[in-house]
Amino acid sequence: MVSLAAEPDGTVTVLDAVEGWPSGRPLTGHTERVCAMDTVPAGQATLAVTASLDQTVRVWDLETRMQQGEPLTGHTGQVWDLDTTLVEGRPVALTAGEDRTVRMWDLTQVHGGGRHRSGHTGAVVALTTTILDGKPVAITAGSDKTVRTWDVATGQQVTDASQTVAAVMTTADVDGRPVVVTAGPDATLHILDPVSGREVRSATPSHHGRVLAMATANLDGVPVAVTAGSDRTVGVWDLNTGKALCEPLTGHSSRVTAVATTVLDGRPVAVTGGWDKSVRLWDLTTGRQIDGPLTGHTDWVTSVATATLPSGPAAVTKGRDGTVCLWDLSSMAQVGSHELTESGASGAIAVSSTDDGRLVAAISHDNTVRFLDLATGRRATTDYLLPLPVHALTAAPNGDLVVAFGPEVAVLRLQASGAVEVTQGAAATSGAVHP
Repeated sequence: MVSLAAEPDGTVTVLDAVEGWPSGRPLTGHTERVCAMDTVPAGQATLAVTASLDQTVRVWDLETRMQQGEPLTGHTGQVWDLDTTLVEGRPVALTAGEDRTVRMWDLTQVHGGGRHRSGHTGAVVALTTTILDGKPVAITAGSDKTVRTWDVATGQQVTDASQTVAAVMTTADVDGRPVVVTAGPDATLHILDPVSGREVRSATPSHHGRVLAMATANLDGVPVAVTAGSDRTVGVWDLNTGKALCEPLTGHSSRVTAVATTVLDGRPVAVTGGWDKSVRLWDLTTGRQIDGPLTGHTDWVTSVATATLPSGPAAVTKGRDGTVCLWDLSSMAQVGSHELTESGASGAIAVSSTDDGRLVAAISHDNTVRFLDLATGRRATTDYLLPLPVHALTAAPNGDLVVAFGPEVAVLRLQASGAVEVTQGAAATSGAVHP
């Protein structure tokens, strides 16, 4: 048995609990004094968890005296206190800080040695997924001007980074192979190979002024990109040729900030939302709006996702008014409107299904991902708190949720029991579940 003692230089001395003498080498890594310490069993090992005035929490294997994974960051002030416990057999730590937050950290993946791999050096600003060589992959674009491709199952980067500026991004299949479609601040569309990062087609000016959102669809065998612009229009682009398939779609009276696609009665359609507080449905075959706008939001529509109800295709929209609305696209009727605890223009939305068939919307706000049961309007599970602000999230082809926070990417899995499992990425070592 051992006990822990904090030293003024930030190290922690491991003492023999009976004799009181130092036992083995100290735990070194903190840059300021350690304020709180505790131990917790993890399988056959024992972990020490330390919290410091340097605003970090660190996890140590007491057998090897080695730090496990990267420091757990997220507190924006000094960390004053901590406690450890077991939750369903998993070691967790609870920390309290000067920033007036209490955070709960899952230590399961930390003990596995953590994760340390090269990746983005700036915030991830755009995120999409596709199937590459039969495996689901996530493709990320960062403020470091790189685009990277990651294996969702292993969390490993599968290609070298390509130097590309991308503000929005989506994927499609062109000539039987997946491609990445990006648009940067200059509103030019680029079609890239996700493996080599090279341009597949010549860049195409969109004339939007700025591309604010993008999705893809298949139009009678032709892969198309649908773009939403600051010029109040929607563009439809043939990805085989890089040319516009029709005149810009007009109807929104202000910026078009969100777009998603689905199939309605055998026809590919786009769902858009904008600053004019409306949701609109477009027939991509004819280039015309289907019926009138869907109204219900009282402020900007900031995010759109599509899903499937028993009655057919549906759209899920998030507004700056703090509501999430569910729309039955077959009847063009709103079938649900749920109030969030906060409002604001920030935040992404993605829709997935649990193993028991419940339709759940994942909604980001600052550092948190919330899970909303779209049938009941209640929280589907506990919020998931990440160390850094969430800039993008999307559902992967296998049903997992891929989340980008700061320069990191993680994969979350919502289980039928309501638990959130972290399967890959930095959230496994620095994530926190907000109680």
